[in-house]
Amino acid sequence: MISTRLGTEVPFNKPAKAFGDNKEAAETFARMEEHLKDNGVALDGLDCRLGRKPTFDAATESFEGDAEANSLLTRPYRAPFVVPGRMA
Repeated sequence: MISTRLGTEVPFNKPAKAFGDNKEAAETFARMEEHLKDNGVALDGLDCRLGRKPTFDAATESFEGDAEANSLLTRPYRAPFVVPGRMA
């Protein structure tokens, strides 16, 4: 979800190039695009949100070198419904 929220809107006919050398992502997108066309969804003039690929470090429970993504890992809570910073 964080990847999607940090993504950018791109025309439907552009994303395949954005996957670079990630063959699986490009093939998956092409199958989805074909499925939509087969089901009568006109893609001309439509945009899609292309998320970026953040690297998550499980040991630190944060994204490596990505302050913007890290800021979306939590949110401000409304008292008294707070999550403690440390569990006893």
